[in-house]
Amino acid sequence: MQMTGAQADQSTVSLRFPGTTDTVCNRMNPVDARLNNMTFFNARFKVSRLLTVTAAVLLVTVVACSTNAREPAIPSGAGIHSWYENGTGGHYVAPVIEGSAQLLASGSRIGLVLTDTHCTPDAQGLSHCHNSIEFSDGSRITITDNHQMSRHRCLRPGERVRVMLFKGQWVTLQTGI
Repeated sequence: MQMTGAQADQSTVSLRFPGTTDTVCNRMNPVDARLNNMTFFNARFKVSRLLTVTAAVLLVTVVACSTNAREPAIPSGAGIHSWYENGTGGHYVAPVIEGSAQLLASGSRIGLVLTDTHCTPDAQGLSHCHNSIEFSDGSRITITDNHQMSRHRCLRPGERVRVMLFKGQWVTLQTGI
């Protein structure tokens, strides 16, 4: 086997049989092989890191969008601009999810809070508590109290609240009566 001087200076060494031009083996010298492997590793690491960051961003976006999709829009004229404000001064705005808000069409009524369930906060820190409220004639409604429990408390079972029809299937509630 022979190695020419020009070949010895290059990073790739070609081994040939004397008197032929057939290449038997091509290999890099050890220093270049290590550098090439490190470059390959760095490129794989960069691609892997880029894919991980992209996946994380997509996951956060999907979670945020699905969380926002569950939150009802605040009806106009409710006096709040965000569910984080709901409960300020004991005043709540809530959709009726069982029963009919129309039983309040004749005016405000005093009701007794019977339940407070489903209060685990979502990813945005908002609770969507379900409260059943019973009126003196035995009729009931169940509302969803969307609020930030760390700022404004839940309605308490046994508590009396003033309930008024707001619009459609929405009511306002006042605690502390």
